[in-house]
Amino acid sequence: MGLNIFDLLLPRETKFFGYMDQQAQFLVKGAHIFQDLVNNIQNLSEEQIKAKLTEIKDCESKGDKVERQIIDELGKTFITPIDREDIHTLAINVDRALDILNSISRKV
Repeated sequence: MGLNIFDLLLPRETKFFGYMDQQAQFLVKGAHIFQDLVNNIQNLSEEQIKAKLTEIKDCESKGDKVERQIIDELGKTFITPIDREDIHTLAINVDRALDILNSISRKV
């Protein structure tokens, strides 16, 4: 693999990896809170359950903000590190997972 002149003239933006990592961390954190909620629901007071639901909603809201950042940056970025459609699909699907997690936790 040799030196490509286009890589020097048009460097790829790597900020998307950081955004995707943030979004994934919110999903993992929300999933851990949900797991703790389900495993200990019989031992938790109503206030503790509400606190866990609030934490999950907070993860979902923060994930939404990161998704909007990703979508906004995709529109501004000329060359992305991977296909922009793939970045968009990843952001949308992680957000859907957070939305579903939040929805299920409210129903529990």
